[in-house]
Amino acid sequence: MRYYYTDAANQPAGPCDLDQLKALAAQGKINDHTSVIPEGGQTWSTYGVLKGGSTPPPPAKATISATGIATIMGDTVGSLLGRVSGWLSASLLQNSLNFAGKFGHFAVLAGAVLGLILSVILAVRYHSAAVFFTGGLGFVVAVAVAQFSAQRFMSAGTKLIASSPNRLSSKSFLECVGLFAVLGAIGALLGGIVSSIQVNSLLPLVPAILLFAYLLYFAMTALHPEELNVNIAGETTAGQEAISLLSFFCKVGLKLAPLYFFLLAVAGAIFILLALFDNGQGGPAAGQTFLAMLPLPPMLSVLAQNSPGQMLVLVACLVPVLIYFFFLLYYLILDLLRAILAIPGKLDDLKKS
Repeated sequence: MRYYYTDAANQPAGPCDLDQLKALAAQGKINDHTSVIPEGGQTWSTYGVLKGGSTPPPPAKATISATGIATIMGDTVGSLLGRVSGWLSASLLQNSLNFAGKFGHFAVLAGAVLGLILSVILAVRYHSAAVFFTGGLGFVVAVAVAQFSAQRFMSAGTKLIASSPNRLSSKSFLECVGLFAVLGAIGALLGGIVSSIQVNSLLPLVPAILLFAYLLYFAMTALHPEELNVNIAGETTAGQEAISLLSFFCKVGLKLAPLYFFLLAVAGAIFILLALFDNGQGGPAAGQTFLAMLPLPPMLSVLAQNSPGQMLVLVACLVPVLIYFFFLLYYLILDLLRAILAIPGKLDDLKKS
């Protein structure tokens, strides 16, 4: 008899015979909690039960029940989500994040060069050497230090994810989150296009594209939680499930740090380029409007009004650092919650001993 089993992405794979299942178990690709079903069967079991010698349910004839008809719409959505999950694959997520991290540094370099050129133009225009030294050389030095920090903290974030495993009993919640994120991404992009047409300006399209990219990548992480070291294996308590879900949402920010870095750096370089043709005002109104949408501290907001493009480049480099420290603080709280949840079990062990 041959069996289907669920792979690491909780998707059906196979069929294969019992010896092949044993080989997969030896390779660590499946475990006792992996769901299995006989070819032609209707009831899922686990590999542990099958390995233990329990008789699997006999194959049943495929029938279309009243329940199957009633859930045809939901099943259609599930089928479409499966296709979307295949398109937004784990390899696409990882490869595109690697691309964003690499070319984000080129965008930062371009922003630094353009910022230096802008400072020279403004220094000549206003006959002020201070503009060149503060807005030019000072900006380049600040970007160099910030870029160094961004590079180090993005690699540190990857190591943190690898060293922080979590376990969920089911992928159902994350699949729903992924579905809503995909729908939200489509809605954000369409809304930005409509707004741009209504006001005859590309400005509303900029935040719409950024939101579209974020939600799409958020959907990728939800549909492939193993990329965040969140595994679907075995049973968990309600408290452990809640902590794992909170950990997932925290890890999303750490995982997508290269994306934020890339998008903000590119936007900053573009706004600096536009500032070169801005009649000496030091930054286009579009850049100021865009920065007004970001939750910046009051001091940074004042600086952003004077040179929005340069501030965006600096913020891009600081984002990985800020996300890293936020993750540490957030995870510290989760570890405290884990310790609290573990107290009853330890008390029971003490009573037994």
